[in-house]
Amino acid sequence: MTLSGLLNALDGVGSWEGRVLFLTTNHPDRVDPALIRPGWVDLKLKLGHAVPDQARRLFPWFYQDCGLSSCALESLADWFAAQVLRGKICMAAIQEHLLRHRGAPEAAAHEVNFDDQLAAPRKTEDHSSAIVVQAT
Repeated sequence: MTLSGLLNALDGVGSWEGRVLFLTTNHPDRVDPALIRPGWVDLKLKLGHAVPDQARRLFPWFYQDCGLSSCALESLADWFAAQVLRGKICMAAIQEHLLRHRGAPEAAAHEVNFDDQLAAPRKTEDHSSAIVVQAT
C-alpha cells in the first residue's frame, strides 16, 4: 500500500466516522507528517521499558486462576518485581518469561533470568512509541 492509498483509506470517501485508530512505530521521526497532521493525532505516547510495578501488577493477573491464595500470589509478585531492573526489560520479555512458566508461579518468581535481553547490543537508542489517532 502506498502512503497516498493509506491516507485515502483513513480520510477518503469510504472512511468510517467515530473510529479510533492506533499507529505504532519504533521510529516516530520517520513517520510522514501527512499521516500525523493536526486533527488526526490526538495523543502521542512513548512506551518504554517496564518498571518493577508493572511487572508486579502483571504477575497476579497472569496467575489469577493457579490455585494460590491472593496473599501468596502477591508475595510472589513482589519477589518477581524486585528482580526486574527499572527501564532495562521490555514488557514482551516479561510476558515471555511468564508464558514460559505458565502454571508454575513459584518458578516464574524464583527463576528470573533476563540476562540475554540485557546483554543484547542495541544498534540505536530505544524509540519505542505509540501514536493514537482518533478520526471523527
